[in-house]
Amino acid sequence: MSVAEWVVSLGGSGAAAALFSWIFQQSYGKALDRAMERYKNDLQRQTQQQLEQVKSELNARNDMIRHELQKQMLRAQLSTTKTHEVYSQLIKLVRQAEGAIGALWGMRRAPTFEKFSAADIQQVLQEAKAPGEEEREILEHFATDRKGAISRLNEVLRRKEMNDALGSLTALKNHIILEGIFMTRRVRELSFKVANELHGAFVAVEVGTLDRTSSRYYEDNQRHIEQAAKDIESLEELMRADLFPGLVDSLPAAPATPESR
Repeated sequence: MSVAEWVVSLGGSGAAAALFSWIFQQSYGKALDRAMERYKNDLQRQTQQQLEQVKSELNARNDMIRHELQKQMLRAQLSTTKTHEVYSQLIKLVRQAEGAIGALWGMRRAPTFEKFSAADIQQVLQEAKAPGEEEREILEHFATDRKGAISRLNEVLRRKEMNDALGSLTALKNHIILEGIFMTRRVRELSFKVANELHGAFVAVEVGTLDRTSSRYYEDNQRHIEQAAKDIESLEELMRADLFPGLVDSLPAAPATPESR
């Protein structure tokens, strides 16, 4: 007897139907449990794989962000260090040019050379880097025309003073041009303005030395010098704000003086 015939033969009885139902439920339930278990395992495996992938992507992204932050921090550190160096040299050159050009006109203390010996005069000429022929001529005249030789010596020293002042201005302009990339635009523009004011003061001295009949050149010189001094104060404030951001505004106010009360 086949299974189908056996099932049919039992189909007429309630017990057989119940038995068949129970067998079916057990088989279906076990099959369903196995299917659910496989689904759960597959789902866990897929979830774990997805989690590992997401974790790997996050780690890679974190490493990339960390690396980029480290590079930016290094750039910022190098830039800040370079800016400190550039600004320090800038204000040094500004003050040197201001002092050299400002001293070209006005009251000054200088030796008269009246008690200088020929050897002393020669040393002064060598320190002033006078041309060899000019040095020889001055020394030759020193024995016979002391006053004339000293006058020639003063001309040499004045020429050196003018050249040194112009050299300090040129050094300032070159620094602004070459290192301007490390300056903020406002600092760079104001630095050029200071250099131009000092150049105007120098030109006034140069022209005024040739034309001593007019006081206009002296007035022009003083006007440029005064404007440069004001611009230098503003420049220092800008530089201080760049080098120490937040510090300028956070500094306590200066105590009131008796004059300001």
